[in-house]
Amino acid sequence: MAMPRKDITGQMFNRLTVVSFSHTDRESHWHCRCDCGTMTVVRGGRLRSGETESCGCVAIERRPRIHGMTDTRTYRIYRGMTARTSDPTVKDWPRYGGRGIKKDPRWSTFAAFLADMGACPGPDYTLDRIDNDGDYSPENCRWATWKQQARNKRRQRWVEYRGRRMPLSEACELAGAGVDWHKARNRIRMGWPLERAVEFAGDGRTT
Repeated sequence: MAMPRKDITGQMFNRLTVVSFSHTDRESHWHCRCDCGTMTVVRGGRLRSGETESCGCVAIERRPRIHGMTDTRTYRIYRGMTARTSDPTVKDWPRYGGRGIKKDPRWSTFAAFLADMGACPGPDYTLDRIDNDGDYSPENCRWATWKQQARNKRRQRWVEYRGRRMPLSEACELAGAGVDWHKARNRIRMGWPLERAVEFAGDGRTT
């Protein structure tokens, strides 16, 4: 067995300590012990260049960590959002991606989505877009119950009330006059100002 040109026994290269010479095959190979305790054989050139840093444990440590939430409601909702905004073959595509609804590029990973939205609060909650014509984004999404989502359907009128944009039903609730949004909508169609339409408790037949 040909001996190496230079003995590097005992030297350390990153996480590898050279224990003994192994063999020569165009280049010297060495038995090395990794800091994790694993023995491996490495070419001398790869040791000296730093191309091989360990027995392989470094590469494993650098892999993206699995979030551990694959079976959770939060992750299923994220996958559903992704599919209906990016995959024309899914059933709901025409109502989402098909009409221009997109997912914020920030949410290209589940980890980023989770950091912004947190976990789904419970089985009665789902992901709601505050502006139903807007994209899925941190600014336009919230966890909401089905009841809250129901009043946010596309047929609802959106209004500017008390300095922010909201569904007409929410403006009626804020006004506290007991006016339902259907009545308020009809009043607006009759030409009533928004504030009077949601704040006046009369039946709407007089002004």
